[in-house]
Amino acid sequence: YESDSHIYITMEFLEHGDLQKFLSSPLPELEAQTIMFQILQGLKAMHDQGFAHRDLKPGNIMVAAPGPDWWIKIADFGICKRATAGLTELRSVLGTLTYMAPEIHGLIGEDHDARQYTDAVDLWAAGVIAHVILANKTPFPDMGSLTRYATGLSMFPVEPLLAHAISDAGCDFVHQCVMRNPSERPEASVALRHPWFA
Repeated sequence: YESDSHIYITMEFLEHGDLQKFLSSPLPELEAQTIMFQILQGLKAMHDQGFAHRDLKPGNIMVAAPGPDWWIKIADFGICKRATAGLTELRSVLGTLTYMAPEIHGLIGEDHDARQYTDAVDLWAAGVIAHVILANKTPFPDMGSLTRYATGLSMFPVEPLLAHAISDAGCDFVHQCVMRNPSERPEASVALRHPWFA
């Protein structure tokens, strides 16, 4: 509502804070599935309206109800941008390093200086979030490891997931989200139908 001199925005208060504070150790796979399904539902809604979040990370996932029956909400749309039907190429280097897709860094594509990317960057971030939830570590801890993976010099780091006895379907879900080539990553609507959620 507003007065003559001010605009007031009333927002929901989520007393449990963000997801990051719940990630001091890996979460059970079933709980990870619940969280990731809701994240993908949020991304699908955004992408269907032509927007990319561009800074998806546990600190921007608010917890309305903690586990085991998680209920989460995506927050912080400060650098969200319209990307109509995935055709408008986004160019700004924004976001949080750990969760940024290689194309944001200019590591993918013919013109590395252009840093052209689409809403597929949100699927990459979702895959990294899933990896962190399941294995309590990021799959690409530094630019060197990300660069080696993006340029095909190393493979997808599945070992941390296997060390936590994550199912084949769970490992495949994460891998699909962090495919090197953005065009090979599933859209959110497709990711929601992944066997991991069956």
